[in-house]
Amino acid sequence: MRFDILFVLQNAAQTLAAPILLFKKWRRFRARGDAFEWDLARWRAPQKMKETQAPHLILVAMGFAEARLAARLTARLQAERPELRITWAIRNLVAAREGHALPLNQSVVPLPFDFFCPVGSWIESVKPDTVVFIERFQFAVLARALHNRGKKVGVVAARTRDHRGGRYKVGAFYGRWLLGAFDLMCFRSPAELEKLGAIPSSLDARVTGSLKFWPQLPAIDFEQLNSLKSWLHSAQNRPLLAAGSTQPGDEAWVFEAFAPLREKYGARLLIAPRHTSRADEVEKLCQARGWKVSRRSQFQGNPQKMKGNEESNGEFDVLLLDTLGELTHAYGAALSAFVGGTISGTGHNVLEPIAHGIAVFFGPKRGTFAAEQEMCETAGVGFRVQTPAELTQGWDKILREESWRVEMAAKARQLNELGEAAWNKTVQALLETLV
Repeated sequence: MRFDILFVLQNAAQTLAAPILLFKKWRRFRARGDAFEWDLARWRAPQKMKETQAPHLILVAMGFAEARLAARLTARLQAERPELRITWAIRNLVAAREGHALPLNQSVVPLPFDFFCPVGSWIESVKPDTVVFIERFQFAVLARALHNRGKKVGVVAARTRDHRGGRYKVGAFYGRWLLGAFDLMCFRSPAELEKLGAIPSSLDARVTGSLKFWPQLPAIDFEQLNSLKSWLHSAQNRPLLAAGSTQPGDEAWVFEAFAPLREKYGARLLIAPRHTSRADEVEKLCQARGWKVSRRSQFQGNPQKMKGNEESNGEFDVLLLDTLGELTHAYGAALSAFVGGTISGTGHNVLEPIAHGIAVFFGPKRGTFAAEQEMCETAGVGFRVQTPAELTQGWDKILREESWRVEMAAKARQLNELGEAAWNKTVQALLETLV
């Protein structure tokens, strides 16, 4: 094991700052209710795994969205290297389970808190040869502990803040120390790679493309999928528009854009708040406008019956998707989609609707999905709107012109081909460098 003085100092600083860090964790839990903030399983060592001759690869995922990427990455890697043992380390296991993102036969362990005690116990129990982070890689203690023990460390679909100026210049040495733990970093775009600034000579940093494409939709239980389709298609004579991953403030913006189209075309709106805990709040916003709401969680599988409501589902104006793991499939019932978090937040995946061949709209904020937004715009299937009125105009054209919808579908197919190339490059990079 390598001696690393900065690693010692990092852990000493964390120990001294523990009360402050715990207070910040408590505030985040109070604000968002994320169970992983206090999950004791992340402190305890998981059950010891047996050592085998096969290389042991750990894929680190934050929640259900990254777990879905882990599922596809697992399948692609094992197709090339069947002998690989692959385990997933998940930070938010509750969300991953609720989002149906954990296959029954997949080995899964909790991701440890980024503190020297749980990290050390975790490494001794899990016995990894290689650890690959999906998207986020800010776990300094875990990354450096792995590196100091001679393990290979990588990240795919990497996203990061701009480290070239401001306060990051002061901590440039610390940043290089953290990056020195990694053997491979695969970035979504050249712009993301440039944000790193100075790159250690030991690091293989390359652009492989975005993994946010879904050339094949994620697996979902057959009965669950049929129930979802029944809920979505129960009023096929009314066109459906979608707004996914919305955050506070997004709904009022989207509702203003949707209202004229409801009157003009009898359109319905599928809305999926980013955090399902906000479902009651969103329902009240709809009801304040006099709109009837159907909640997915209350659907009984019969499109004519809703829990507590005997009205036909076709009479509802808004379909409120208040469950996890179904939005990617639900987009397929819509003629077009707006992706939330782009008005005042940090954005969300704009490529999910593209998998269904529909045009995607997003607000003025680029956020962390700038590369994906720009790809959609370049392909002519994504549209950045500045006001609700602009979204109304775009959706109006979608509803009015079938030829434009056909054109969007063709362009979406071409864009999805780039996604397959990105997956191939990423898998090849992992096989060449880490496994």
